Amino acid sequence: MANELADKIGISKSYLSKIEAPNSTKAFSLDVLFAIADGLDVDVIKFFMPTEENN
Repeated sequence: MANELADKIGISKSYLSKIEAPNSTKAFSLDVLFAIADGLDVDVIKFFMPTEENN
């Protein structure tokens, strides 16, 4: 899926992998953030909301 997303939003697969990596310090622009949200068909605010822990 990551490969498809990278192709869909016009960034390289390696760049997307670096953004997704745990503890990543890779900087990226707001344009890329909004493109990822659009590519995933989610509102960008979802990236800033806490996730629910699985009990």
